[in-house]
Amino acid sequence: MVEFSETEIKINHTNQDLIEIKDWNWIKKIELNKKRVWLTLNQAKPFVVSIPRSKLNNSSI
Repeated sequence: MVEFSETEIKINHTNQDLIEIKDWNWIKKIELNKKRVWLTLNQAKPFVVSIPRSKLNNSSI
């Protein structure tokens, strides 16, 4: 589960007892299409997170 706020991104890992807190500098690029939101992470090894728009409310998008 991922929670977004104005100042941070909180990642609750479901397969581990681990919670990560990231700031918005962790996100390099945000792309929207009809069904998904794509977050490209700002790190040396490219990594993208894809979230179905149906899982987000309009204020999150």
